[in-house]
Amino acid sequence: MGGRVAAGRQGTTARVYAVASGLLPDGTRIMISGGFNEGTVWVWRLADGTLLVPPLALPESVRADAVHDDLIITAAGADIAVHRLALLRPTH
Repeated sequence: MGGRVAAGRQGTTARVYAVASGLLPDGTRIMISGGFNEGTVWVWRLADGTLLVPPLALPESVRADAVHDDLIITAAGADIAVHRLALLRPTH
């Protein structure tokens, strides 16, 4: 089974522990991943790997994450949290 890498984590050496994908309300496909040792969640546009928001900093290692519409659900340490995405707007 083969495939291409749509996104890469830049600026970090932490291991990925949780990955999820989903659709934003406008139909944009996204991928999210959570870092094991750094407590950071990254959100990319799946089509081209563009980082859509600044990384979400959580207090502990990310154990699980999920996507629903414009919501990111994370489990980090003993905390479960819901984050609403405020997408970065292109600057022309």
